[in-house]
Amino acid sequence: MANNKKPRKAYRPKPVRIDPVGYVLTGMMPLDQVGDELVTLRVKNHAALTALTQGRATSLDFNMLISALNVTEALMLQELGAEYSPALKAGQDALRAIGQRCRTLGRFVLRAEEMKALNLAMDVHDAQLEICTVAQIERAIMTVRKTVIGGKATPI
Repeated sequence: MANNKKPRKAYRPKPVRIDPVGYVLTGMMPLDQVGDELVTLRVKNHAALTALTQGRATSLDFNMLISALNVTEALMLQELGAEYSPALKAGQDALRAIGQRCRTLGRFVLRAEEMKALNLAMDVHDAQLEICTVAQIERAIMTVRKTVIGGKATPI
């Protein structure tokens, strides 16, 4: 039986920006001047952290915290708050320990030292969001995506 399917083309055209100058100018703006997205993001992050500390966190809350710390790490790779790398590592280690504990207990339970580490890591994340530009956050998100898709991320 002959295969009548066309071979898949390797060429994929890139999307065209309608307003490239506006895109560049927006990329240079601080994230807090673009809109209310920063406030919404902070509320979601801190709501997830509060749910975790109160023992009522869901997997969505836990994934929100993982994403926040992944973006923090990607921003540190851009030399944005790199001096707080030990605080981030402690926060990531805390998330890893909480995830391991969830596998055995069936719910997210954290200890006092893990709570301190997560609070400090989220403070670093908030400080980074205050000073980063739109272009920096876009690069950080792309770095996280490439790392996860490439299988180079450490599973939690």
